[in-house]
Amino acid sequence: MQVLSLEDQAAADRLTAFLLGEVYRSVAKVLAQSNPSVAEALFGRVETIVATTLRRINAEQAEGPNSTAIALSVCRDVGDVLKAAHALPRQVATSAGGDMDAKPARRTVPRLATKAA
Repeated sequence: MQVLSLEDQAAADRLTAFLLGEVYRSVAKVLAQSNPSVAEALFGRVETIVATTLRRINAEQAEGPNSTAIALSVCRDVGDVLKAAHALPRQVATSAGGDMDAKPARRTVPRLATKAA
């Protein structure tokens, strides 16, 4: 296997993140269309896993001295994907004649406490 330069590795990481985001959104759309309540439950579990992992990385500084910045960056990027994908059950319900006045489930990007310098 060829060793990638830092620039090439960064490009590979961006492509990986893009493809995973596309796959997740596609699966979320299909699940939301077939069973919105199951989609909501699954999305809640995914959000819990992401939040717990990022909080742990931050608290333990598991990725070294820049762990907080790394976790915040991942939180922002993954949060964007989750927000877009998890909005789908509401869109499906609305387009299928569901209750348009119903409040969507409240979803927030996990907040990380930053360590004092």
